[in-house]
Amino acid sequence: MSSIYSLLSFDDPHIIEPTAAHTHTIIFLHGLGCNGPDFATKLLAAHTTCSLTLSESLPGYRWVFPSAKARKSVVFSQDQGWFEISSLQHTDYNQHLQLEGLKEAVTFINKLIKDEAEKVGGYKKVVLAGIDQGAATALPVLLCGGKRLGGFVGLNTWMPFEGKVETILGFWEGVKGANFARYIAAVMQNRLDQAYEDVKAVLGTPVFFGHGVDDKWVHIGSGEQAAAILKQMGMKTIWKEYEGGEEEGHWLKESEEYDDIVEFLESVL
Repeated sequence: MSSIYSLLSFDDPHIIEPTAAHTHTIIFLHGLGCNGPDFATKLLAAHTTCSLTLSESLPGYRWVFPSAKARKSVVFSQDQGWFEISSLQHTDYNQHLQLEGLKEAVTFINKLIKDEAEKVGGYKKVVLAGIDQGAATALPVLLCGGKRLGGFVGLNTWMPFEGKVETILGFWEGVKGANFARYIAAVMQNRLDQAYEDVKAVLGTPVFFGHGVDDKWVHIGSGEQAAAILKQMGMKTIWKEYEGGEEEGHWLKESEEYDDIVEFLESVL
């Protein structure tokens, strides 16, 4: 029997079950050119300074790793991506090509969040996370989801539609955050009526951003801008920089960044 995810043309996510009583779920989106199982293997192989993996540090967490559709990237010669991207240096370039993949991913991930919230006992026990293009996909999911999640973790990433931000945030002084979140909902879901109460709930989600200072693929300035946008919207946002990460700075810094992620999640949950 087909799952609801296959009906949306996505594979079922890769799951790592908790080793203790299930208290939280984290949905973690992979980057460009990867998939859920491979990303999970690498992410959960590294250690904190206590010589524990992320899953060992958070034994009550269910780890959910969705996979993007097979999507050939013309520019990067990759066959697994959440949406088409023409440039990692100018992420707004050819933005119209990004919309199809982003809209599909928003529908898929929001369904996944709903299902996991029902399993674990509420949206505030669900964390949304991603790296690279996965985090850039997760940001619109968060902003148009209408729910206050337990937390958001974005690593080495950027904010889609960043060129629209200043115009939209400055349109009505009193509801800056609501304006941008409602804009994202309008673009992703053709919704012009997202309630301010839903947006207010979203803005209560605590946020962590980490980025390598020597990231050769996504400039650290893009990550800083994404963090600044959410902070300007009124979200409680933590920003951390790391030197000497793997993959030319485009991966997590072991063990420092793993420590910070665990500390963030333990503090907000």
